[in-house]
Amino acid sequence: MPFQTNLLYLQGMNRYSLFFVLEILLNSLAGYSQNRNNIWCFGDSSGIDFGTIPNPVTFRSSVVSRGSCVSVADTTGNLIFYAFTSTFSSDSSTIVMNSTNQTLQNSQSIIGSSLYNELVIVPNPNMVDSYYLFCGSVTDPIPKGFFYSKIDMTQNGGLGAVVQKNVRLNSFRNGDCVTAIKHGNGKDWWVFSKYSNINGTTFNRFYTYLITQDSVHTPLVQNFNNATDGDFQRIIFNSDGTKFMQINALGLIQEFNFDRCTGIISNPTIIFPELL
Repeated sequence: MPFQTNLLYLQGMNRYSLFFVLEILLNSLAGYSQNRNNIWCFGDSSGIDFGTIPNPVTFRSSVVSRGSCVSVADTTGNLIFYAFTSTFSSDSSTIVMNSTNQTLQNSQSIIGSSLYNELVIVPNPNMVDSYYLFCGSVTDPIPKGFFYSKIDMTQNGGLGAVVQKNVRLNSFRNGDCVTAIKHGNGKDWWVFSKYSNINGTTFNRFYTYLITQDSVHTPLVQNFNNATDGDFQRIIFNSDGTKFMQINALGLIQEFNFDRCTGIISNPTIIFPELL
């Protein structure tokens, strides 16, 4: 679910960033069909089903979070499962719920750290009913790094179960701007994470992971050295996945080109500079 957002995050941005986030988000949503993004679960027990546009239907979910939230539906628009980072638990873990609003089997203690864009769900390419849940960890004392867990929805009588948990992909502090975009071949995926450093380094380092059938590949790493690293960032793609915006809490709005076949990021263009 690359395109869910969080209103608390948007409230923290300046007015220029907010304008671009909303504009690009709406364009992105328009470009992705198959009903996978129809249902949003977020906030404090909120849920919206956009499958009945122009009259979306609200419902009650089990989300209780000021942090990240993601959900995924099937190709007919029915909710499969959703997840959120629990702001109010002692370990700030990620909570995963099935379509009946019950905790997914074996989902206890999945990594999570309560910031705003740390989760993304990606279907396992060419494997029906199999999904990856990616999470970037930012805040102490949660182990820093980028992690995934695998979910098999054929388990537990069709309600699903976590079959692999907290597989660590890196061990450094990751920015809360995790997102994903479909590969140019129409079946695989790219998952994005970013290096983050509270000391204000300027690597502006992107990690792009290729997801193929049952495999998460070694990431392509690219540095641009033109923006302050840190938390409170956002990466948002346009409708065909060939461009994305990077936005941070310091006011940066920067556009990049993206090659969906190679994973190469290029042509950084600063639209609005950081307010340092």
